[in-house]
Amino acid sequence: MTAINYADLPKISATINYIDGSAKSPEFFLFDPDPNGRPPPPKVDKREMSIHDVRTCMDLVTLDNNGFSFCLQNLPTLNYEDSGTVKTKYYPLCADLVKIETNCKEVYVFDHNVRETGRRKSGIFPPARNAHNDYTNESAPARVKDLMGNRADELLARRYAFINVWRPLRGPVDTQPLAVCDAKTVGSEDFISAHLRYPDRSGKVFSVKHNQSHRWCYLAGMEDREIMFIKCFDTAGPNITKYTAHTSFYEPQQPKSPKGRKSIEVRTLAFF
Repeated sequence: MTAINYADLPKISATINYIDGSAKSPEFFLFDPDPNGRPPPPKVDKREMSIHDVRTCMDLVTLDNNGFSFCLQNLPTLNYEDSGTVKTKYYPLCADLVKIETNCKEVYVFDHNVRETGRRKSGIFPPARNAHNDYTNESAPARVKDLMGNRADELLARRYAFINVWRPLRGPVDTQPLAVCDAKTVGSEDFISAHLRYPDRSGKVFSVKHNQSHRWCYLAGMEDREIMFIKCFDTAGPNITKYTAHTSFYEPQQPKSPKGRKSIEVRTLAFF
């Protein structure tokens, strides 16, 4: 397998929002638990990092080696703000893409988010601004149990992976693009388990501490026919990447009149 030569890639310098390394049991409240509002989020550690444009080596990155990969497919003409349409028309397409990309036996698609800059609307979210990975060693199997019901024990005995299918809904992306960190450059010590607090439940994700060894990547000017797969958890074993840190970021130079980012991420479970 050919490794990425980061020294040869175009790059920019931008701020990555890490979690402060001193954080203990960090919590992110996604609602206001009392009339005075929600508690402040954990302290952010802002670091200027090189972010490499991998457009010239898209065929070299793989889910199992780097934690992310790419494919091309024309964007279907759908109303992506209609959740029912997305579930019936777009979910099956994403399941097929994950099967092709991973050669898994079964894919279960269970959730999605539409994100857009500069807009507030129910069901539309802003880009995530803190480096994170969607699952931990505790929350991943718990999510399988939540989703798969009486099949959970059987499926948990197999290799499974949580894989996000991310794409722009308009391109090229000129505002807050998505960056992913090459999983080979992130150690387990760089992750901190963090609670997500909702009105009726709690979940866990990994926040990410700064490490100068991290190699951040993005696809400059990403188009709506370009799809990124992001691996958020995998039980394959020690020689296969397990987590992938990712976040949006602000490019140092943006157009005077940007289109703004609009994107969709679909969450899938792949069983092998």
